[in-house]
Amino acid sequence: QQSATLDKYIFTISTGAFGLSLLFIENLVKEIMKFPHFLLFSWIMFSLSVLSCLLSYISSKSAFARTIEEYDKMYEDENYTFQKPFQDFLTSVFNWYSLGFLVLGFASFFIFVFYNFLK
Repeated sequence: QQSATLDKYIFTISTGAFGLSLLFIENLVKEIMKFPHFLLFSWIMFSLSVLSCLLSYISSKSAFARTIEEYDKMYEDENYTFQKPFQDFLTSVFNWYSLGFLVLGFASFFIFVFYNFLK
């Protein structure tokens, strides 16, 4: 349950940060930007965070279905050994990547803001 909540938060924060950065640039940047590659990189990272989050949802759904199949096999054959689905591992990987991309996106955006507005 906590993993699903984390996914929702990461998804919401990533999409919100992307949208806010667009509004921020549209309303506050009146002259030529310094180091625009930091802004572009942050947008790429926010987008990858959202993509990883969506892939995590898909993988989680598949892991859940496979886990049910494994429990059914255990129910039918008491000697059957439960095998954790590979999709469960993939879900974890996608979760960590989405969090990492989000952090990198924020870091890059803060560097961009620092050089354009705070320095």
